[in-house]
Amino acid sequence: MVDSQTGADRMTLHVEVPDNRSTSAEAIIASMREITKLRGEISFHAPGELANDGKVIEDTRTYS
Repeated sequence: MVDSQTGADRMTLHVEVPDNRSTSAEAIIASMREITKLRGEISFHAPGELANDGKVIEDTRTYS
């Protein structure tokens, strides 16, 4: 999801990982920032928690 609540674009990456994950949120955030130039946050979810609704990127930014 990409939003812009404070005037700066921000991305939240929702990731499904098993409970015994060894995933480093800091490394993922650094990679997101380097590749996309957006500030990012990570939201971890258990396998099967995320909706399989076909949405890959949800952009909730508004422009006036």
